[in-house]
Amino acid sequence: MSYYLIAEEGPLKGLKIDLTDEERVIVGRDPDSSTCLIEDPSISRRHALFLFGADSIEIENLSLTNPLKVNGNITEGKEVIVDGDYITLGANTFRFVKIEKPSIQKEMDSFEELSINEEPLFQFSLSGQHASRFTLKVIMGPNAGAEFPLPEGGSLVLGKDDQTCDVAFNDLSVSKRHARLSFNEQGIPIIEDLESLNKIFVNHRKVEGAYELKGQDLITLGTTQLIFVDKEIVEETVFNPFEEKIEIDTQTDEGRQQAFKKMVIPYKHLAGFGALLFVVVVSTLFLLSLFSSHEIPVSFNKQKDEVASVLKRYPKIEYTFNPPTGKLFLVGHVLNEIEYEEMLFVLNQLPFLKNIEDTVVIDELVWQNANALIQTNPNWKGIMIQAIAPSQFVLRGYLETIDQQAELLEYIALNFTYLNQLKNELVINSLVQQRIQSLLTRSGFGSITFNYSLGELVLSGPVEKEQERSYKKILDEVKEVKGVENV
Repeated sequence: MSYYLIAEEGPLKGLKIDLTDEERVIVGRDPDSSTCLIEDPSISRRHALFLFGADSIEIENLSLTNPLKVNGNITEGKEVIVDGDYITLGANTFRFVKIEKPSIQKEMDSFEELSINEEPLFQFSLSGQHASRFTLKVIMGPNAGAEFPLPEGGSLVLGKDDQTCDVAFNDLSVSKRHARLSFNEQGIPIIEDLESLNKIFVNHRKVEGAYELKGQDLITLGTTQLIFVDKEIVEETVFNPFEEKIEIDTQTDEGRQQAFKKMVIPYKHLAGFGALLFVVVVSTLFLLSLFSSHEIPVSFNKQKDEVASVLKRYPKIEYTFNPPTGKLFLVGHVLNEIEYEEMLFVLNQLPFLKNIEDTVVIDELVWQNANALIQTNPNWKGIMIQAIAPSQFVLRGYLETIDQQAELLEYIALNFTYLNQLKNELVINSLVQQRIQSLLTRSGFGSITFNYSLGELVLSGPVEKEQERSYKKILDEVKEVKGVENV
């Protein structure tokens, strides 16, 4: 059995992915954690899991930020899929296709049966008539060369489902029930679309409703092309009159002149002479240009200044600009998608830029994906990564112990790409409480109790009147402790 994903909508339209020979297939854009790599920024690192069992095929969503859809519905957990289901991954819609592989023995049996019975490729009932006036001939596609008649007054259903169609094509681009050939009330053959995915084209024009066919019409179904043949059309024979040869006497002056006028120069001789003449002319012009050439000053300073003027508003963007070709390559960080779109819009207004390529990182998308991973651990619910400026990330939140911080930092080191640009501003509650207790005890206020939680500090207890000045001083020191937001 063979399994495929065929992209029918989105940036990857036309892509065919083979999922065969694997029991578990992880689809994503991370080459280290995915067994089936799809290079598309709209697809998560690990987006979907395909499980191929003996009786069923299941798909499981692995993306928290952009969950997959099956037939337009968001998938939660595992879901059974079948042949023909539409699966949405990021900005692309794929059609799941299952194709049975016939065994070698089955193919040999079929070959022997065909050899013995000598059955034709297409079988039609022709009782009551010697031959059909109308015939369809396949000229392009997997079934090229096949011919089949259209019985007068009857109808044929064309498609790829051999159970419901009169003629089945071995073509994935043809729908299960693609088209119907029949006759209208006037006895004229017509073709109509059966709500197929790739529609019908006759003589390269899309068919809407019923279309009356004529002899030599070209019919296109997906990648299969057929010629509609009407055997009763009168075909004209081209008449080629015999040219009488006249003997010319080359012994006389008049005869030699006539022979010269009727002399035919072979085409290859004319082509060779023309090519030689072209080379001589070009060589002459090239030699003349060597003596008359002069330096043409070309200045690209203005173009460079315009590019620099646009990109100076984005200090974390580095670029390489090639003025002669008009190519610009960008690399670096921007804070959010709005800045990225604004930058590209302004650059596209410069008429001398022919091609813009970039590997710019949008920090907003980076920390959003990182936060989605962090929130999967219930001990890290209050932890967040944010970007305060392009390429400047900050890790903030409250943890109870140093061990929790070590576990979190180890997890971030494995899953966050820009560690050298990440600033740690985590607050450890146990360390803050120890610092506050130390300040109170050292200043003689050991009788004062306190309660600290998520930056909020509450002090309670008696203070002697003569200790009021010392208390205010120690209170100022407590407010300076990192992690104390409000007292």
